[in-house]
Amino acid sequence: MLTFLIFYEIIGIEKRLGDNKKMFGILEKMDRFSNKDMSDQEEIDFIQEIVDNGMVWKMHEKYRDEALFLMGQGKVVDMVLKRVDKPHKG
Repeated sequence: MLTFLIFYEIIGIEKRLGDNKKMFGILEKMDRFSNKDMSDQEEIDFIQEIVDNGMVWKMHEKYRDEALFLMGQGKVVDMVLKRVDKPHKG
């Protein structure tokens, strides 16, 4: 339970800092990835970040392909937790 509270607090802090700042960081990383200006570890961290936030599946295939490749090597994981609503009985 504490983990979820910390997670939601982090989300709140990020929202207060502004989505523009966060998005600029992603765009900068995309540029560095495309230009091969990242170390192997920076690339893994970036791909893990866009897998974690779900963006990767809506991005250009080079990002999806790299994510799938790194997942196959066990260097990136996709641990998406989704809420399953129970059917409402009424």
